[in-house]
Amino acid sequence: MEKIFENIEVAYQYKSLKELKHTYWFYNYFFKSWIIQLAKKFFILSLILRIPIKWLVKPTIYKLFCAGETLQEAITKANKLSEFNVKVILDYAAEEAQTVEEAEKNYKQIVEVINVSASNSFIAFNVFKPTALCNKKILEKKSKCEELSDEEKDAFDKFRFFVDDLCNRSYRAHVPILIDAEYVSVQDAVDAIAWEMMKKYNKQRAIVFNTLQMYRKDRLQYLKNLSKAAEREEIILGIKLVRGAYLEQERLWAKQKGIPSPVFDTKIETDENYNKALKYCLENISKIAVFSGTHNEESNYLMLQWMKEFTIEHNNKHVYSSQLYGMSDHISFNLAKLGYNVAKYMPFGSVTLTIPYLLRRADENKSIRNQKSRELELIKKAIYYKKNKKHEIR
Repeated sequence: MEKIFENIEVAYQYKSLKELKHTYWFYNYFFKSWIIQLAKKFFILSLILRIPIKWLVKPTIYKLFCAGETLQEAITKANKLSEFNVKVILDYAAEEAQTVEEAEKNYKQIVEVINVSASNSFIAFNVFKPTALCNKKILEKKSKCEELSDEEKDAFDKFRFFVDDLCNRSYRAHVPILIDAEYVSVQDAVDAIAWEMMKKYNKQRAIVFNTLQMYRKDRLQYLKNLSKAAEREEIILGIKLVRGAYLEQERLWAKQKGIPSPVFDTKIETDENYNKALKYCLENISKIAVFSGTHNEESNYLMLQWMKEFTIEHNNKHVYSSQLYGMSDHISFNLAKLGYNVAKYMPFGSVTLTIPYLLRRADENKSIRNQKSRELELIKKAIYYKKNKKHEIR
């Protein structure tokens, strides 16, 4: 298959020379293991001691991976991407709510995004993170089928209301909604409510999408079981595929519990599992809508190969490819140029709010050295050609 991701003229046409230089500098100098570990300790300490670090974070890692502090700033960035046929998912980057009040605040912000999505075609999906709407400990207890206190029951009932209302609003806005994945310890509770929402809202079209982290050994079989259950319920299954975001934490959790690790031992196994899940979804495209969230070039090429093999149109509404804002533009923009459905994950929120998200992005880049080298190689070429005002960049 033609190496379509090599076209850097398409990949970086929306970025100025100054923006490219900033990106190159950051990838080249920040994403080193010792710097990331040091930065993590500093960020965590600053949050505990309430040391102001906005002056340092905003022009550096925040600028690279976040779309702005407000919804309006994010919309401005999204509009720019839409000029190149790249749609977005505006992600209010709140992570773990500690109180019901925090959860309600996060819920209201997500409602704002959904309201905007109803009248803006460049927003392809809405999204929320379950632990932003309910304390993690409550979801853990629910996953283990432990009895909740009266206060915890109230909090969980409110969480169920939040989720149902967000799905209902997305249904009425005709914009699908992604339920992000969580740690293994809370995922059973999330899976249960996601399935409940799919049965309610996915009868005519795929509105609710549950996220499967394919570094988990059990997720491929779970996908197949879910597909059969969806067929019995006569609903469209909405599936978001990712490799996984909590590798080190899951291994540590399993070790502390004295149980086998729920995640694969090697990246090769994870890659194979992801690709098998992707192929399964594409083979059953009339019954499954798949959101492929990956920066892996091989997986994206396989997606194109299987779409051709299974005669799936480029713009089939059941197939989306997605990459994070600030990463893998050579994949996103080249796919969009060829008419495939592409959506960039665009987090937004205050600098302090987004620090947990940014730390995960830093960890992700630290662990995928080959990909970082690939990004640097392409960005360096783009800088050279933009400097020399070349028109044909290959």
